[in-house]
Amino acid sequence: MAPRIMLAVDGSFVSANTAEKLYVINVNECGRTHRIQNWETQRWVVLRGGQVVAEVVNGQGGWSLSRVVDLDSDGRNEVLVTGGMTGQGALVMSAWLISLEPRSFTTIKDFGSIYEGNCANLSGDPKEETYSIVHAQVCPGSPPEFTLEEKKGRCR
Repeated sequence: MAPRIMLAVDGSFVSANTAEKLYVINVNECGRTHRIQNWETQRWVVLRGGQVVAEVVNGQGGWSLSRVVDLDSDGRNEVLVTGGMTGQGALVMSAWLISLEPRSFTTIKDFGSIYEGNCANLSGDPKEETYSIVHAQVCPGSPPEFTLEEKKGRCR
């Protein structure tokens, strides 16, 4: 194994209004068969004052942290993650809004597929893409409400 830190971001992930740092670490296991597709294991570790307060293993890998925000004003940051797959000129990306607990993720919202496109395919098929714009309505003390606006068009 040759772990590497992919990202470090400040926030309040486990305890409200507390200075914490989230590290996303790719484990880089030897012999992992789908490493080329970015499916390697990730460890998400939260430190507070140099002490580990949360450690979660994401065996799916391939997640990217896209945004950190406190949507419900409870003093804890939610995390928007994205992941995708590509093959033969097509790309599919999905998104999830999650919260971190000491030993697990909680999925607040699974947005499903937010982008699909075949813009790089070499066949004669029409090159098209579909993407979603996520709108959030936020009222402090209430869970956020989400709507997805889907757009379709030719590849740019």
